[in-house]
Amino acid sequence: MLPSSWVLEALGEDRVAWSDNESARRLLELALDTPHLIDGARAEKDLQFVAEAMELAVLDLLDADNRLDELRVVSEKAFQLLRVMSLPDAPDARGDWLLRTACLGILGERGADVARYLKHQAWPEGTPTADWGSRAKATIRDAWLLVLRKAGWEDLDSAQERVLELRRDQRTFEEEYLKSLGDRARTAAWELVAFYHLSKAAEILAVYTTQGEVDGHFDILQQLEAQFDRALVACQRAELVELEATTRLLARTARQLVENSIWTVTRSVDSQVASFVKNIVSRESASPIFEVLPPQRRTLREGAL
Repeated sequence: MLPSSWVLEALGEDRVAWSDNESARRLLELALDTPHLIDGARAEKDLQFVAEAMELAVLDLLDADNRLDELRVVSEKAFQLLRVMSLPDAPDARGDWLLRTACLGILGERGADVARYLKHQAWPEGTPTADWGSRAKATIRDAWLLVLRKAGWEDLDSAQERVLELRRDQRTFEEEYLKSLGDRARTAAWELVAFYHLSKAAEILAVYTTQGEVDGHFDILQQLEAQFDRALVACQRAELVELEATTRLLARTARQLVENSIWTVTRSVDSQVASFVKNIVSRESASPIFEVLPPQRRTLREGAL
């Protein structure tokens, strides 16, 4: 049964069922390393249509706290489609695709699959020759992908390093970049403001994921909300529609990451559990665990463990 959504109703259950079967078939092909058995180009176009509709439905549900189950179902379906489709060749489009796909996977409670997906995908990074706006966007996107993948401390350390590097280089490159844009400087300046707040949000998440606090404070959701609110204001001032949609998606994903965090799930348990969590998250751990799976969260929440 499909969640109630005008977007999904417009698609129709038959088309959604076909896309489910097609994505499952492609996953099997990838696992067996076999070629597509039907007209791949036509199926790709049809899958893209359904995936874009699913993404639109997700955006429609992001702020509906009373429809979280529907958000999870639609996000999971969108992730299942995007993960088996061909990625764009252009570096910027490829990076945006990976970020959206990963966010949808997190919202669909497929965090382990997101980590595996990103582990096998190469994403573009900023280059010193690019203009400051492009470098800032690529750096922030890279930091977020590292936080979403979090394959050990190395990813989370690297995410923080990207943000610190951005902050350091801002003093050198920002002013000249804005001067070179003439009449477009105002829009670019607001875009940079949004980028900087998104970078700070990624840094906050990276720190919380490894330490369970940020500068001695545990109000992680409030800290993140402040950054995203300021980023959204900047997007609205400059009418950056696409960046605003991305910011809203990242904001809801960040909230889900906090809820998934082992620090959040075990916060109310006794000191012995807190000590245990520090051990399994520590740098000395061969395979640090930063989050718990949905069944584990439900078990802890219901008091059965």
